Amino acid sequence: MFASLSGYYLGTRGEELYDCLALRKGKALEPYLEEYVRNGNAECSQELGQGFTKPSYALRGYALCPSGQQQKAHLTTLIAEIDSSKSCSDSKLAAVTASPQPSSADTR
Repeated sequence: MFASLSGYYLGTRGEELYDCLALRKGKALEPYLEEYVRNGNAECSQELGQGFTKPSYALRGYALCPSGQQQKAHLTTLIAEIDSSKSCSDSKLAAVTASPQPSSADTR
């Protein structure tokens, strides 16, 4: 189930969290990611429709359902990082999941 999220655009912060958790799962997750590299992951567009494959203003020009090429590039990089034993430390995970702090402009 977790690997299937690779077929959705999760936003910048969501992608960072996904990658961090994937690195922590490492080799256990890799076969599932490799399957999506080989066969693609059309779950998003099948579930939500082709309209979600188009760039969205609300998503800063990204589509909720990335193209097969975008998915493959992301997963290939992620698998290479798993293979090189790259990790995601507890402090990195905490930083990714931390609530954004309001700026002084937000508190006025």
